[in-house]
Amino acid sequence: MNNHDSLSGQVLDHVKKRIGVETDKLHELAKVISGMESDYGKNLYNPESTAKGIYQFTDDSFETAKNRLRNVVGYLPDRINEAQTVNDLSADDQKALFFA
Repeated sequence: MNNHDSLSGQVLDHVKKRIGVETDKLHELAKVISGMESDYGKNLYNPESTAKGIYQFTDDSFETAKNRLRNVVGYLPDRINEAQTVNDLSADDQKALFFA
């Protein structure tokens, strides 16, 4: 699967069209942020808040990210809509929410 077939790739395609900038470096940025936020997905819960997942979405920011993803790509996959927490999602789905 290339980046354009993944959900995160679709988000970046929309971003590129919307603002007219190259988005290649954003995957590198996502990796750096995941390293800072969750030790690259090894520490998926913050015991001091509701933050969870690779990018440490709080419960509120998870809902906001789902709405933004729907607005960016025009739909929200059922697996994301039905997820109870961000940790129920694949790494690529979490990255799509992060990019959205």
